Amino acid sequence: MPKVNLKIKKICMIVLIFICLLSIGVSANQSSWSVNLPALSGNIDLCNGIKENTGNSAWITNTSMGGSFDCVNVWIMTASGGNGNRVTDYYSVYEGGSSVSAPYSTSISKGKTLYARGENDSITYVKVSSTGIVNF
Repeated sequence: MPKVNLKIKKICMIVLIFICLLSIGVSANQSSWSVNLPALSGNIDLCNGIKENTGNSAWITNTSMGGSFDCVNVWIMTASGGNGNRVTDYYSVYEGGSSVSAPYSTSISKGKTLYARGENDSITYVKVSSTGIVNF
């Protein structure tokens, strides 16, 4: 009987190791932002992160907006300040809504630093606070 218990323990350990390795392989770099979006539809860097998986899209979540505003437009770039190449389309991400998948328009290699840029969906004469999360 002790041999059976030892075999079960070994199998459980192997399964546990496999699950841990699998979860490491699909992990994403999650970055958050908390910014004041410029007035008059100006855009700014929201956050940056390193692509740590082989996925072909970023996931964007808008957790809150200030005032009566509820949407931020977000896109992914290869450099800060809007100086790099845009690698996704523009996505309108609504406050408290589901995460939005932003597929990359080109192959992005693992280890590449990416930048999320954003602007208020509405033209405003005031800055609008915004917080959210990007999984690169």
